[in-house]
Amino acid sequence: MKNHARGLELIKTVAHPVRIQILWLLSEGEQHVCHLITALGRRQAYVSQQLANLRRMGLILPSREGQHISYRLRHKELGKLLQKLCPLISPDCYVCLAFPVPWWLCPCPKCRDIRVQAGLSIEPFGTRGTVGRVVMSDCVCCACIRACQVSMEDVAVSMSSNCSHVQQWAAELHMVHIPSHGHGTRIAFELHESASGYLCRASCLVPVLALQTASVAAHLLEPASSRIECVASAEQQALMPV
Repeated sequence: MKNHARGLELIKTVAHPVRIQILWLLSEGEQHVCHLITALGRRQAYVSQQLANLRRMGLILPSREGQHISYRLRHKELGKLLQKLCPLISPDCYVCLAFPVPWWLCPCPKCRDIRVQAGLSIEPFGTRGTVGRVVMSDCVCCACIRACQVSMEDVAVSMSSNCSHVQQWAAELHMVHIPSHGHGTRIAFELHESASGYLCRASCLVPVLALQTASVAAHLLEPASSRIECVASAEQQALMPV
């Protein structure tokens, strides 16, 4: 009976939208607390409370790196289970879970290293940015792209998608160079060329969305809404429904 009660408490602990999102993020590997706060767009006290609940049930383990505290899943199988279970429960489940983590906004050591590798300042760039989402018309994939202008002609780009091909491209594409004149056709071609080795089909709209989102972030285009949707944002809107 005691084990039965603990099992029910465990299910109750996991059955919470933010805690599921935390577990989903940790399924991708160990994450710093400040990274989770940035990704979730929640206050530190609230995220710490949810982490404490998961830790109390023995689902996650903490570790310390200098002044930074990070967490990882106690059992990696839990992450694999979530990745299989969530899409089965709801076909649109990945829409709320596959949110991008803007590495140019996050103060954690991993994101700081990415900024250094990109030749940028180690400090986060601020909260202004643009979010773009696309739902493919010829497959079940969606993508979410966040862009933020970091210089006169360079835009930082972060992408998230339930498509493994897009995810591989996103790992390589961090910056989009947009000259203030004549950016359209040539930059679109360059984006498609850079994505050609990763995308599974030529009709994929992600490169188009990446260009449009980056152009809006660089103040060269106005936000537009259609099957390709760009939304100007003053703060992270990662959980915005498609």
